[in-house]
Amino acid sequence: MSKPSSSNQCEEADTANLTIACDALYLCACAIKGTLADPQRLERIDSEALWDFADRQSILGCVAMALPLEHMEQSERWQKALAIYSRRALLLDAERNRIFAWLDEQGIRHSQLKGSLMKDYYPALGMRYMADNDFWFDSQHANELRAFMEASGYMCESFNHGVHDVYLKQPLLNFEPHYSLFSESKYPKWHRYFRDALSQAPVMESTECEARMSMEDFYLHHICHAAKHLWGSGTGVRALVDEMVMLKRFSSTLDWQLIQQRCKQLDVAVLEAQFRRVAQLFLDGKVFVSHDLQEQDNRLLQVMALANTYGTIQQQILNKLDNIRKQTDGSATDRKIRFIYVWKRLFPPLSDMAEWIPVLRTWPVLYPAVWVFRMARFLIAPPRWKKMLSELSTIRKH
Repeated sequence: MSKPSSSNQCEEADTANLTIACDALYLCACAIKGTLADPQRLERIDSEALWDFADRQSILGCVAMALPLEHMEQSERWQKALAIYSRRALLLDAERNRIFAWLDEQGIRHSQLKGSLMKDYYPALGMRYMADNDFWFDSQHANELRAFMEASGYMCESFNHGVHDVYLKQPLLNFEPHYSLFSESKYPKWHRYFRDALSQAPVMESTECEARMSMEDFYLHHICHAAKHLWGSGTGVRALVDEMVMLKRFSSTLDWQLIQQRCKQLDVAVLEAQFRRVAQLFLDGKVFVSHDLQEQDNRLLQVMALANTYGTIQQQILNKLDNIRKQTDGSATDRKIRFIYVWKRLFPPLSDMAEWIPVLRTWPVLYPAVWVFRMARFLIAPPRWKKMLSELSTIRKH
């Protein structure tokens, strides 16, 4: 008997991954609607593959809520996952409330962001995994916040780099205070829109300084954030689960005409319509296998199913190569595209470098010196060589 070709093996693996993705999203839809899964469909699901996929995609808690546990193998681990998700959410909530109380006392304007709010729209505690908590604050007070966080036992892992700082505290506390929601140099439209949305957002009645964007702007941020990851390193199916939650909870109250208008302004209209279409199909129980989706929706699900929760470095490289191809109107050869990619990696634009190296914001003339330092650091750090070799390998295969 002849040995199966590697391409056939890849196709079979992709098909199996799409099948389990459809099964997982079906279960998430059941949980969001407050129903249990059909036992007959459960009988056809590979329980081990389901666990591995849900774990990789950080949707264990949501899937667990739809399972009649007597029908699943090793039911204790699903219950344990739900308990862990719940504990993380409660600990992060309690600590965020303490931080926000201090911000209120200091008169510093701030706002909850992303998953820390999204999780509250799920039907039950523990359904959404929380790796960290993001919030926006008035960055003029970054040094004051840093002093408070470090006095509270946090380690500052990143400060004044990119669009947010990072504070860690063992065993699991992780906070990312944002200066802005998106990079001004990479996503200027999104940066300006959400800068204005946050500055104009009303302060909640029960607080001194906590602002809250409108639900339409919260939804738009959900879409733009998903787009940033999808078009960058990729993103997992949890973004579609969040979409299902938003549709189930707010579809009748959101101003869809306004949302569609703003999506066009922000260049995410096509993706938003696709997300909404796919999510609604799962909520309506109309997807049993990926072939039940339109071709472009099937491709979207395939990309998301193959990614981890936060995507992969390989996908990020492939997306950058594709963007270069689009910027050259598809006329550039593969060799030229690879050359442009490597050139940009060696000599990144000043605007990109300044986001991560604050001194360049004030002294751009120091770019050559910073470039030399960057290359020297690369040469003396073997782990960076391995990353480079892996990157070059991906480029050659594209």
